[in-house]
Amino acid sequence: SGGGGCGSGSAGGAGVAATVGGMGGVAAAWASSVPRARLGSWRAELRHTVLHTPSRRVATICDHSDEVLFATFAPCGSLLASCSRDRRTGIYRLDSSCQPMRIAVLQHESTVLRAHWWPEYPHRRLTVSTGGPGERSFAEIWEVEPVPALLLKVSSIPFDIYAAVVRWPAGTGSQHALLAGGDRNFLTGSVQEMRVWQLDALDAAGDVPIPQEPQLLARLRLPLGTASNHCHCPEPAPPDSAAAGRVAALTGTGPFQCDALVLFDLPSDVPEAPSEAQGPYHLQLRLHALPGRAVLSVKCSR
Repeated sequence: SGGGGCGSGSAGGAGVAATVGGMGGVAAAWASSVPRARLGSWRAELRHTVLHTPSRRVATICDHSDEVLFATFAPCGSLLASCSRDRRTGIYRLDSSCQPMRIAVLQHESTVLRAHWWPEYPHRRLTVSTGGPGERSFAEIWEVEPVPALLLKVSSIPFDIYAAVVRWPAGTGSQHALLAGGDRNFLTGSVQEMRVWQLDALDAAGDVPIPQEPQLLARLRLPLGTASNHCHCPEPAPPDSAAAGRVAALTGTGPFQCDALVLFDLPSDVPEAPSEAQGPYHLQLRLHALPGRAVLSVKCSR
């Protein structure tokens, strides 16, 4: 499943193919009167939703040799990235009839979990999050055109902290920064750490890789006193939106399932180019519990 036009969409699931199609403008919303699990399990619910969502198959991509975990359109709508357990990211350009043409294959050290396109035009860079059980976890930035090149690679733990590019300082900054996970001690007691990495050298150098690990701009501390789970899958609001600087993430009121959303604001009153890492900044989380629900993803719109 997927979406067209000039917005962005995403799809993930089992199998070795990612399918691109139109959704016909269909949207859905939960209501308290709707039964929570009509079919007995969340797997059955998901399968029913996928099979019965109005759609029309336009093209099928069968380039991966293992499970496809995620696919996402660039904001321009003409580029598509697919992420797979085969440790590859496929980059495709869509023509006027939505037929995909592969223009690049990015090879990684670990399973490819998620990709974020550069949030601002031109959308020729991609942030890729890799890792998995028994694998090393990284946040990577790639140039996809005209020649694929790995520009930056830093450790990002745990593997389900999907890295993304933000403006720094939040909301008002003129430079880009990478929001990623922490180190192996990312979770201490009821506090989770995330990190912000400087990208001004990348901004200045264009498509030239940063020769060494970038400067750490800030450490962020997320208090988890109202949740029994850490924050997963952070999703920053677009930098040109009214919510710029705000991040949404998944968490849980129990340790094994995400059944809540959290919102937090990145710090804005910070030095733009400090000589050393700042913080740690203790952020305030706003928790929105969804009892009885399994929250699978969150996305911020413009």
